[in-house]
Amino acid sequence: MYELANVIVEAKKTLEEDSATDVRFTHNYEIFKRFVNVAESSPTDEEFHRRILTDFDLFCVAYVRLDNRKPMYPAPWQSEAAAIFESREVNLFIEPRKIGKSAVLSAYILWKMCKEQSTRAVIFAPTQAQLFIMDDIWKCLKRSDYLMNKYVQPNAGVQKRGTFGKEYIRFAFNESEVVASNLAQSQKADSKRGNKGSLFIVDEIELVTKEVRTTVIDDMMADTYTEKKMIMVGTPKSIANPELEMEWDAYKDDPDNYGTHHIDVWDAIIQGAITRSYIKNRFKRLHIPCQWVLKKGICAPRELTEDAEIDGWKCNKCCMLNEDFVAENMGEFPKSAGKFFPKLFLEACAQDTWDLTLNSEAGREYIMGIDYGLLLNPTQITVFEVLAGNARLVYWEEISPVPPEKGHRDYDPIIERIKRIYHAYKGRISRIYPDATAAGIQITADLTKEPRRIPSVKIYSNETAAKKEVLGVWMTGPYKHDMLQNYRKIIMDGRLSVPKSEPFYTKFILEHDGVVVQKVQGTSNYLKFKEPVGGTIDLLDSMGLALLHLSKDVSPPYLGFGVSKLKI
Repeated sequence: MYELANVIVEAKKTLEEDSATDVRFTHNYEIFKRFVNVAESSPTDEEFHRRILTDFDLFCVAYVRLDNRKPMYPAPWQSEAAAIFESREVNLFIEPRKIGKSAVLSAYILWKMCKEQSTRAVIFAPTQAQLFIMDDIWKCLKRSDYLMNKYVQPNAGVQKRGTFGKEYIRFAFNESEVVASNLAQSQKADSKRGNKGSLFIVDEIELVTKEVRTTVIDDMMADTYTEKKMIMVGTPKSIANPELEMEWDAYKDDPDNYGTHHIDVWDAIIQGAITRSYIKNRFKRLHIPCQWVLKKGICAPRELTEDAEIDGWKCNKCCMLNEDFVAENMGEFPKSAGKFFPKLFLEACAQDTWDLTLNSEAGREYIMGIDYGLLLNPTQITVFEVLAGNARLVYWEEISPVPPEKGHRDYDPIIERIKRIYHAYKGRISRIYPDATAAGIQITADLTKEPRRIPSVKIYSNETAAKKEVLGVWMTGPYKHDMLQNYRKIIMDGRLSVPKSEPFYTKFILEHDGVVVQKVQGTSNYLKFKEPVGGTIDLLDSMGLALLHLSKDVSPPYLGFGVSKLKI
């Protein structure tokens, strides 16, 4: 059932082969020495197993098998985490991704269930698909004949048999149990009230709404009949609960009452919890130009010196300008947390000053975005030069609303001005992206009429607009979400250039920094973009419309060929 000699051989082999760094080897070696000492000094098998249960690290080596079927040596940070869990009732861990959070939580829960009578662990995750911890516990038990026979007792009589499933496990030996609970945002918070337990694990805490947190999770710690422990783990993105960062700061400031822990990707690499190849690939995907990481997989200031050079490159902390890296790999709340367009990246779009004038050059490709303002706000027209997946703003104009002259419509001056701009580029504007919402439908249609008509094949239509037999971009909520996600990615990738020229630049910063973003709950689950109080986002929309041209993910254009009511 438990062949100690084989386990020692496996543990020694894993120590020698999988201790990726000096730090990790030293840590693993100390665990191995303690394990061998317990094995040699225990007079009976029963005493050996009893002593193993007193030490989290030894428990992992003895009983926990990873996906590669090798013994689990906790990384230094995982050993620290288990010690913090034991010493505090309420714990909040804000960590980067891919460092082994699910592994340490699953091992810790299993350890508590084995060593403490009637432990009831409840694992919460935002959705069913995110219940990784429960899945790890199930796999661990399945791989351990000793734990299955000792605790679950699958072959015992009916009255003594435990329960072994992927959502609920009960030990017949000591009546410990663990249950997985889905906190899907589409469910009412009340549906999870009344969950009782002694150990509560909340994974992906950043995805749990404030309502669920206050009415469900916090209430479970209220009764005084049993000792309780709460462990919350997440990544620093204030997605569903904007107060998470403040809570994290408050917990860190009160170490006597709350357990906290944080590690960043560089320490994780040094500890052997993350490979250097992972971070190299990560930098490539995020377009972070640090040559130290791309070529060596190291952070020079951490492992060498601040002034270390490679091919003329010195660390300039460019990685800290990338919000995704800061949150997901450094485990820190970005300075721009809660901002859809990080201000640092907006400012990086503007490296120089140039005039925004009508100036068409042969051999260049141009695109135009139009957000109609009519009588409420100015109409915003932007023209970009595009080259190799990059966009450079070359012209901007806002047309202030004016009362119509007798016999004319209020949007006639807008139509005339757009036509003038288009023809000033002498046919070099390859595509126009106008907003086809409300009155925009008629304005866009009139652009294709004489005099000085614009060919309808030059006007982009998304699928919804084409189905309605109109030209332009039909700005439904989900489509605008996709459009501005595309626009944001272009900015984050460094593919947009705008001038610092005034008054454009101030308006650019104010609109992008001030846009109000709300999450729409339901089957679509998209973001809604609103104007700030006293402000507008018309320029933002015009630019986002134009840069649909660089999208690979937004639906392909419908260029009017099937639109029966319009001339090509």
